[in-house]
Amino acid sequence: MEQFRVVIGIPVFNEENTIEEVVDNFQKFADVFIVDDGSTDKTMERITSSNCAVLSLTENKGYENALLEIFDYFSKSDYTHLITADGDGQHTVTSIEKALDCISQQRDLQIAVGERDRLNRFSERIFSIASFPFLSVSDPLSGLKIYEKKFICKFLPTEMKINLGTSLLYYAKKTSVEALCFNIEIKSRSGSARVGSNVSVAFTLLKIFCFYFYHDLINKKSILKAG
Repeated sequence: MEQFRVVIGIPVFNEENTIEEVVDNFQKFADVFIVDDGSTDKTMERITSSNCAVLSLTENKGYENALLEIFDYFSKSDYTHLITADGDGQHTVTSIEKALDCISQQRDLQIAVGERDRLNRFSERIFSIASFPFLSVSDPLSGLKIYEKKFICKFLPTEMKINLGTSLLYYAKKTSVEALCFNIEIKSRSGSARVGSNVSVAFTLLKIFCFYFYHDLINKKSILKAG
């Protein structure tokens, strides 16, 4: 990995039971940057004992904002590639190894997705099928993704919609950039999901689908008018 500099970005919120082990495991392979999204438990105490870069937010602003903070940190750093991962223990060491293999073996890699062996929610399965025409991957909501520096800087205005980490997949397809997919196995999540209840997540996914559907429809109308 001498020709690459990789950082693993982890958005966390109330992950006191898992974050220390997650960081210890991931630091064996790359530097780690954590955005603590206003945790109210002992997450920060667990992180403090590890030697990694941390941004601690004073209040909970949501998963998408934490991702933006990670993207901003990465874009201003001298790292060449970013791997995003979850802090709840679902992503294994093997998954990180697979991501690093993708970076070393695929010289033209710009964006990649670790496709999980199972999806946790019914709404995720429906969204993955319905959004495929817009995103061209089978697991767009996977928290484990790879981004190359030049690609992410190209699509990173501060006002960009993240849409639970799927926006860059949409922009990739629109600019004819192929997203590489590789299979990963996940462990059971420790504790409850951090992104909301089943109902709130389903509603959020519906809004995201409508966002892509609308923009795709507008683009098609523009092409027809131009023709």
